[in-house]
Amino acid sequence: MEKINISDVLIYKNPQTIIINRKKGFLVMGICDIGGGLNRVQNIIINQTEENKTNSLRIAELESLLKENNIEGKFSLINHPFDEGLFITSTDRISLITFKANSIKLNPISDSLNLIYQEGSDYLPWSLHHLLIMHENLTSAALLKCFKTAVETKKQIENMKGVPLLVENHADDDCLVVASVIDNETCSLEGNPVENLSFERELSESIKHIMVENSKKAFNESNFSKGILDFIYESGVTMEDLVNAGMELCVGVEISPELKEALGKQILKSLADINVIALIMAGIRVEEDFKHHRLREVNVDDDPAYLYSDEVLGMAIANQIAGTKAIFNFKRYDELKPGILSTLGPMLDDVFAGLVAGCMSKIFEE
Repeated sequence: MEKINISDVLIYKNPQTIIINRKKGFLVMGICDIGGGLNRVQNIIINQTEENKTNSLRIAELESLLKENNIEGKFSLINHPFDEGLFITSTDRISLITFKANSIKLNPISDSLNLIYQEGSDYLPWSLHHLLIMHENLTSAALLKCFKTAVETKKQIENMKGVPLLVENHADDDCLVVASVIDNETCSLEGNPVENLSFERELSESIKHIMVENSKKAFNESNFSKGILDFIYESGVTMEDLVNAGMELCVGVEISPELKEALGKQILKSLADINVIALIMAGIRVEEDFKHHRLREVNVDDDPAYLYSDEVLGMAIANQIAGTKAIFNFKRYDELKPGILSTLGPMLDDVFAGLVAGCMSKIFEE
């Protein structure tokens, strides 16, 4: 682990725990498991979570570890899983520890379909957690400005990299801690204010730069990319929407949880087909260009009758999944537009009508 460029900071590390110790202490502000908000502490701990342990047991183990290493003082605790994807960058002004945590929850779709998504997903969602240590003695007001900059930068990084909207970072799962060194032994709120605009701007830019660089390292090492389910979700469609649309035109059979689950699984199976993926992505990309009027010659705001390439895509998707019979089924879904299909744009209503129609036809041939 790279050294933090603060002369009186000591780092203790084992496979499960990192302890950053400074006798004079840190002024800490942020979101963490223990010692969050605004606090003065002598130790900042990143601890690998074990789900089967209670908080009281974890705290007792940490207190025992501190005692074994003759480390004294209060601590702030970031209690999340981390792996080898832990990145540290230390400049003359700021040190940043960024680590991956597989503690992201999925947005609620439905219990059964959420399970299907997790089983069918080709990657395990994760988020980046950050611990920033400012090498200067700052006031609480100055530290708050730094924390605000870090929050804004974290969001910008996620948007810039296209973190899937299907991934939801809950507040209790998302750790961001900003700390500054304390030189005054008696008052944790005394320090250097950020009153000089030039200094404030430089500090803000330093925070942004170091967070972006560390995040790039993490993204690059993880080969981060989105899947077709992420693009579908970001277009305003969930698995549950697709299943419900399929059920609306289902006749002659009882609509049961088993039937819904069968359709959900078939949708996932179909979304593993590179040709289905390519056709859906073509529709999503074109819809985006139409929606934002990126093509000077094209305006389809009123879904003109002479636009039929959307139906060509829908029929191609249905045919790819279940053959000729699915094309006839597609016409029903295209004309009646059940459920979510009635709210979508000119390309997407037909694209997802083809997906639903093809999958409905497929499950009834088996």
